Amino acid sequence: MKIKDIVTWNSMIAGYAQHGLADLALNMLKEMEKVEIKPDAITFLAVLSSCRHAGLVKLGHLCFKFMVQHGLEPDLDHYSCIVDLLGRAGLVEEAKHFIDKMPIFPNAVIWGSLLSSCRLHGKVQIGIEAAENRLLLVPHCVATHIQLVNLYANAGCWEQVAKVRKMMKDRGLKTNPGFSWIEIKNKVYRFRAEDRSNTRVGEILAVENENWVSSRNNNQAAAAGGKFINYLSQVEAVANGLGVEDGVTLVESQRVFDLLKIESAHSLKLKPRDF
Repeated sequence: MKIKDIVTWNSMIAGYAQHGLADLALNMLKEMEKVEIKPDAITFLAVLSSCRHAGLVKLGHLCFKFMVQHGLEPDLDHYSCIVDLLGRAGLVEEAKHFIDKMPIFPNAVIWGSLLSSCRLHGKVQIGIEAAENRLLLVPHCVATHIQLVNLYANAGCWEQVAKVRKMMKDRGLKTNPGFSWIEIKNKVYRFRAEDRSNTRVGEILAVENENWVSSRNNNQAAAAGGKFINYLSQVEAVANGLGVEDGVTLVESQRVFDLLKIESAHSLKLKPRDF
């Protein structure tokens, strides 16, 4: 092309960023300077996105400072990129500190980004704060409620778990039921969380209660995958398999368990099935 305006340059940088080609995106920014095309806010948003996807923390910070030095005022999208960049790199505390220093009020996207990073890196307390702030902005977000329940469960805050679940019920928020499947002697049984229609419901509830009490003491719910909503269906499936001497396969709705031990009157080891 003989004539390349700012739109052309921005399109190229954004394209490189979307495909994870951070080096090429940064090279394009340097080329812009050589031909005296002044980058705008869209340019820096694309550059920051490329740094975020590539995990280039230092370069991302430099680009952000460079943007401010050139008289461009960052908006929420730019701040969100930095928060996500820090969070993905495991610098969750730095991300929270960055949010606290923002001159503009963080939106739900920024709190959601911090929340995702906390879940990824196991930062429970900051995650709880992020979820609570996000719910102030999007009070009917089912996913955030579930994440907050899981975080409270991981922290052992069971009163708060009950409070959030009641809040969801009062607001009419519904979640997809957690399902688990257990295979016993080549026959597959499906279990749904809080379903009481099984003919062996008395035995299942007894084991469920035993393991639930145990989980409150040793955080077994988190060890079983951190999925609080699906945990009950897993326990129900396991409870139904107690007393069976042969190998039992438990398949949960998200993944196949490599190994899970439930200590009770019997010791049941769940082995992965070969697919």
